[in-house]
Amino acid sequence: FPSHDTLIYLVELANSTPTAANVRSYGALLVEHYAKDRIITAVADTISNSEGLGSVEVATKITADLNEVLDDTAREADFVPVDQICQTIIDKLEARIQGQEIPGIKTGFVDLDAALGDIEPGHMVVLAARPAMGKTSLAMNIIENVCQSGKRAIFLSLEMTKEQLITQLIASAGKFNSSALRTEMQDQDWPRFNVGVQ
Repeated sequence: FPSHDTLIYLVELANSTPTAANVRSYGALLVEHYAKDRIITAVADTISNSEGLGSVEVATKITADLNEVLDDTAREADFVPVDQICQTIIDKLEARIQGQEIPGIKTGFVDLDAALGDIEPGHMVVLAARPAMGKTSLAMNIIENVCQSGKRAIFLSLEMTKEQLITQLIASAGKFNSSALRTEMQDQDWPRFNVGVQ
């Protein structure tokens, strides 16, 4: 037979085990921790990148970040019935069948857009490949296409400086080898450089 201590432990374990009855509370708790983490990260990022900014600019940026987190959290905390989500999907399908434009972002690559469909808010698309296969170049090309369509984009990189990223973007837009910007520009490169900068 189990010992007395073991029985006490089993009772405590049963009482502390999550159940479906408390799923709403657990969900709200997860959203709350997620929101706190986002707030801490947003404030820390703003402060670490505040060099050259005035106190008013820093405070404005932090306020904007906090408002964004609070707005997102308010949306994410709302549980949505399945039938409501199904209706949203049906509405999008009907709009697509009728030839209506669905709000979203296209990569600018026809085959890729055909495979992915439009990238809509809330989607996360992962671009993965072995090293030196052109992931950054493809991502920069997508950024270029998105910006040329009239939308805005932000590119964050842990491996390249902002100068390196913009160098690639200029070379891509001007259709010349980016190595020319790091070594020596030829006469034929200058007109293409001007096109890329514009």
